[in-house]
Amino acid sequence: MTIRGELIEVVTGAAPDGWEHGEVIISLVHPDNRAVIEAWRHGAFAVHEVKRIGGRGWRLSHAPSGLQIWTFSTMEDAVELAERIEPLTDWNAINKMLPSGTELYPKVRKVVDEIVERESAR
Repeated sequence: MTIRGELIEVVTGAAPDGWEHGEVIISLVHPDNRAVIEAWRHGAFAVHEVKRIGGRGWRLSHAPSGLQIWTFSTMEDAVELAERIEPLTDWNAINKMLPSGTELYPKVRKVVDEIVERESAR
Protein backbone atom coordinates (compact mmCIF):
# COMPACT_ATOMS: atom_id res chain seq x y z
CA MET A 1 0.00 0.00 0.00
CA THR A 2 1.39 3.39 -0.98
CA ILE A 3 0.51 6.51 0.98
CA ARG A 4 0.96 10.06 -0.31
CA GLY A 5 -0.01 12.57 2.37
CA GLU A 6 -3.51 11.63 3.45
CA LEU A 7 -4.21 9.63 0.30
CA ILE A 8 -3.90 5.87 0.33
CA GLU A 9 -3.15 5.14 -3.29
CA VAL A 10 -4.22 1.48 -3.42
CA VAL A 11 -7.68 0.19 -2.53
CA THR A 12 -8.02 -3.16 -0.80
CA GLY A 13 -10.84 -5.57 -0.16
CA ALA A 14 -13.82 -6.32 -2.34
CA ALA A 15 -15.60 -3.75 -4.46
CA PRO A 16 -19.10 -2.77 -3.36
CA ASP A 17 -21.90 -4.28 -5.48
CA GLY A 18 -22.15 -2.41 -8.78
CA TRP A 19 -18.74 -0.75 -8.39
CA GLU A 20 -15.50 -1.63 -10.14
CA HIS A 21 -11.79 -1.13 -9.66
CA GLY A 22 -10.33 1.86 -11.48
CA GLU A 23 -8.31 5.00 -11.07
CA VAL A 24 -9.31 8.55 -10.31
CA ILE A 25 -7.38 11.80 -10.58
CA ILE A 26 -7.86 13.57 -7.25
CA SER A 27 -7.55 17.33 -6.85
CA LEU A 28 -5.39 18.20 -3.90
CA VAL A 29 -5.13 21.60 -2.16
CA HIS A 30 -4.69 23.52 -5.38
CA PRO A 31 -6.50 22.53 -8.62
CA ASP A 32 -3.14 22.27 -10.40
CA ASN A 33 -1.93 19.76 -7.81
CA ARG A 34 -3.45 16.37 -8.62
CA ALA A 35 -2.73 12.71 -7.86
CA VAL A 36 -3.76 9.50 -9.61
CA ILE A 37 -4.93 6.85 -7.16
CA GLU A 38 -6.81 3.56 -7.27
CA ALA A 39 -10.46 3.67 -6.26
CA TRP A 40 -13.75 1.85 -6.48
CA ARG A 41 -15.59 3.52 -9.39
CA HIS A 42 -19.28 3.86 -10.20
CA GLY A 43 -20.46 6.40 -12.78
CA ALA A 44 -19.16 9.83 -11.84
CA PHE A 45 -18.10 8.71 -8.36
CA ALA A 46 -15.01 7.21 -6.80
CA VAL A 47 -14.57 5.84 -3.28
CA HIS A 48 -11.05 5.55 -1.87
CA GLU A 49 -9.30 5.26 1.47
CA VAL A 50 -7.65 8.17 3.24
CA LYS A 51 -5.67 8.57 6.45
CA ARG A 52 -7.56 10.32 9.24
CA ILE A 53 -6.72 11.19 12.80
CA GLY A 54 -7.29 7.98 14.72
CA GLY A 55 -7.26 5.69 11.69
CA ARG A 56 -8.59 5.54 8.18
CA GLY A 57 -11.66 6.80 6.40
CA TRP A 58 -13.40 6.39 3.08
CA ARG A 59 -13.78 9.41 0.85
CA LEU A 60 -16.37 9.87 -1.85
CA SER A 61 -14.92 11.92 -4.67
CA HIS A 62 -16.47 13.34 -7.81
CA ALA A 63 -14.40 11.70 -10.54
CA PRO A 64 -14.88 14.27 -13.37
CA SER A 65 -13.57 17.14 -11.22
CA GLY A 66 -11.43 15.12 -8.78
CA LEU A 67 -13.00 17.03 -5.89
CA GLN A 68 -13.84 15.53 -2.53
CA ILE A 69 -17.53 15.24 -1.66
CA TRP A 70 -17.32 13.83 1.88
CA THR A 71 -15.28 11.44 4.04
CA PHE A 72 -16.86 8.79 6.26
CA SER A 73 -15.58 6.14 8.66
CA THR A 74 -16.81 3.30 6.46
CA MET A 75 -16.81 2.47 2.80
CA GLU A 76 -20.49 1.56 3.06
CA ASP A 77 -21.43 5.10 4.13
CA ALA A 78 -19.43 6.66 1.28
CA VAL A 79 -21.06 4.27 -1.21
CA GLU A 80 -24.51 5.01 0.23
CA LEU A 81 -24.00 8.75 -0.28
CA ALA A 82 -23.01 8.21 -3.92
CA GLU A 83 -25.97 5.96 -4.60
CA ARG A 84 -28.45 8.32 -2.94
CA ILE A 85 -27.26 11.49 -4.69
CA GLU A 86 -26.61 9.92 -8.10
CA PRO A 87 -30.22 10.39 -9.33
CA LEU A 88 -30.24 14.10 -8.39
CA THR A 89 -28.38 15.35 -11.48
CA ASP A 90 -26.07 14.47 -14.37
CA TRP A 91 -22.89 14.32 -12.31
CA ASN A 92 -20.72 13.87 -15.41
CA ALA A 93 -21.75 17.35 -16.58
CA ILE A 94 -20.36 19.00 -13.43
CA ASN A 95 -16.71 20.00 -13.59
CA LYS A 96 -16.24 22.31 -10.59
CA MET A 97 -17.19 22.63 -6.93
CA LEU A 98 -20.89 23.14 -6.23
CA PRO A 99 -21.49 26.60 -4.80
CA SER A 100 -23.62 26.54 -1.64
CA GLY A 101 -26.28 28.69 -3.33
CA THR A 102 -27.14 26.16 -6.03
CA GLU A 103 -30.38 24.17 -5.97
CA LEU A 104 -28.45 20.88 -5.81
CA TYR A 105 -26.29 21.78 -2.80
CA PRO A 106 -28.98 21.52 -0.07
CA LYS A 107 -30.21 18.20 -1.47
CA VAL A 108 -26.73 16.71 -1.27
CA ARG A 109 -26.09 18.26 2.13
CA LYS A 110 -29.33 16.76 3.51
CA VAL A 111 -28.18 13.24 2.59
CA VAL A 112 -24.70 13.91 4.01
CA ASP A 113 -26.20 15.13 7.28
CA GLU A 114 -28.46 12.05 7.56
CA ILE A 115 -25.52 9.68 7.11
CA VAL A 116 -23.26 11.68 9.45
CA GLU A 117 -25.94 11.69 12.15
CA ARG A 118 -26.40 7.93 11.86
CA GLU A 119 -22.61 7.42 11.85
CA SER A 120 -22.28 9.55 15.02
CA ALA A 121 -24.91 7.43 16.79
CA ARG A 122 -22.90 4.22 16.28
